[in-house]
Amino acid sequence: MVKGFRFARHLTQAIALLSFLAIPTAVNAEPVVIPGTSVAIEAPTGFTISDTFTGLENAETRSSITVNELPPEAYSDILTLFTSFETATEAWASRGITIDQLTWLTVNDGEVPLLTGKQVMGGVEVTKYIALLEGENTVLVTFNIVEPSPITQDDAQMVVESISLLSALTLDEKVAQLSFSFEAIDPFQVAHVFAGNTVSLQTTEGPDPSGMAPVVIITRAHSITATSDPSQIGEQLLRSTPDFQAVEITEQDSASFAGGTGHFISGMAGDRTAVQFLHIPADGRYIRLVAMGETDALEDLISTVQDIADSVEILD
Repeated sequence: MVKGFRFARHLTQAIALLSFLAIPTAVNAEPVVIPGTSVAIEAPTGFTISDTFTGLENAETRSSITVNELPPEAYSDILTLFTSFETATEAWASRGITIDQLTWLTVNDGEVPLLTGKQVMGGVEVTKYIALLEGENTVLVTFNIVEPSPITQDDAQMVVESISLLSALTLDEKVAQLSFSFEAIDPFQVAHVFAGNTVSLQTTEGPDPSGMAPVVIITRAHSITATSDPSQIGEQLLRSTPDFQAVEITEQDSASFAGGTGHFISGMAGDRTAVQFLHIPADGRYIRLVAMGETDALEDLISTVQDIADSVEILD
C-alpha cells in the first residue's frame, strides 16, 4: 500500500427525493489541464484552477475538487475501498467520511467508481464525491462541496465523465511545482507528491505494509475550520491524520517553523507517535509538517525530523 495513503487499510442512499429535479451546473466547454498532473477536466461553472493545491476551487463557496496522483501499483489496493457499498462504508469511516452511495460510471471506455458521502470538517458539513481512475498513474479525484454551492451528484458525474488522462509528470517535476521548499535528509527520501501541495518522505524503499516506519509529510493548504486559533487548528489537523483520531496529546508549545512563529504538538496512538509543526501566515494558507512512525523508531530520528522542519521555506 502507498505510504501516504495508508488509510486504505482502515478505511442507504442519502440523495433527497427531489434531487432528480435539480438542474445540473454547466461545465466549461473546453477541458483544462490541472497543473502538476496528467489530468484534463471540464471545470464546473464558478470553479477555476487553484494556486494552493492541485485541482479546482470555487473561492466564493470555498468548495474544491482535488486531484491526487499516486503510483500505478496503488490502483489495485485503493480499488478495494470502492468494490461494494458495504466495503466503502467501512473503509472510509476511519477518515470520518459517511458514505451514502456508490455509482459506477463509464469514463474513457473504462469503469470508474464514484462514492457520495459527507464529512464534518472544523464544524462544517462537506459533501464528498470521490472517484478513482486508472492511467499511467492512479488518480483520485475528490469533490469537497460546501453549501451554498449548487454542485449536485449529476454535476459531479458529468465532471468525472469529462476527465481524460495525459502523460504523467516525473516526481522531480512535481516537487519543483510545490509552493514550498525543503531538504530531504537521509534516511528520509522523497517518495510521493500529492495534490500539488503535499510531499511525503519515507525511510523505506517502496511501500511499508506495516505502517510503522517513520515518514514525514509536508503540506501547504487552506483549512476549512470555524476557528483561527493555531493550537486548535493544529490539534484538529493531527486528529484528522489517519490512525491518530484518538491520539493522546503529550506536548504542545510555540515553535519557529517555515519563517515564522508556529505551533508544535506531539502525541501517541498505541505504539505510534506523531510530531507536528504548523505555521499559519497572514494569507491563511497553513504549512504543516507531520512525522509519524513507531515510537522508538521515530525517537531515534527526531533530530533529523527537526532538521527537515528547519529547512522548510514558503516560496510564494
